[in-house]
Amino acid sequence: MNNKFDFSNLESHIQNEIDTNRIAGASLIVYKDGEVLLNKCYGYANIEKKYKITNNTRFRLASMTKPITAVAAMIAVEQGLFKLDDYAYKYLPTIKDRKLLDMNLNVIDEGPYNFTIRQLLSHSAGFACGEFEGVCFDKFTHDENLHQLEDFIKDTKDMGVLFVPGTKFAYSGSLAYDLVARIIEITSGLKYIDFLTKYIFKPLEMNNTSYLYEDNKEEEKKNKEQTK
Repeated sequence: MNNKFDFSNLESHIQNEIDTNRIAGASLIVYKDGEVLLNKCYGYANIEKKYKITNNTRFRLASMTKPITAVAAMIAVEQGLFKLDDYAYKYLPTIKDRKLLDMNLNVIDEGPYNFTIRQLLSHSAGFACGEFEGVCFDKFTHDENLHQLEDFIKDTKDMGVLFVPGTKFAYSGSLAYDLVARIIEITSGLKYIDFLTKYIFKPLEMNNTSYLYEDNKEEEKKNKEQTK
């Protein structure tokens, strides 16, 4: 461990976040010029079960799964499974011809509006994170535990768009990339996780990465051993 840098303020901040219950724990590593300057774990991965965070703790990637989906999409493009400028409805007919909505889901233009795979990947398809997607999910989805992309897409087939596709950028927290993932499934004939495993995770030896956290039973086993 290199002592040239003082990380005391950073460590105090992390500890304060834990002490004030803003986060349960964290794993922090700082690299500079190929050298590890700080490598330290704080708090718990599971407070109730007293599973401490270690260097082997797996974290949910949340929105950082988007680069993985984008890479998977480009692999599919290279394989000739689809083109970036294909309209998404070519593979998902139920999402064709969307209406333009306001933030309260009132129809302000019957359209029809359609978007391409490129627009989905570049957050310019008409969806927007935050209040709009949240309201849409509340209205159109019926099972918060949906894990099958096919079922999720069916549930959101009546969602409209917030702006004309291709006219602006607005970050889509979930839906846009879920549509891309489903298109990958349809065109490849593989489940999304199987496509990722075959073309990304295995070649890169990402052995502890999975679509669902629960897919890796070894994590629970390791955590239990740590508490003994």
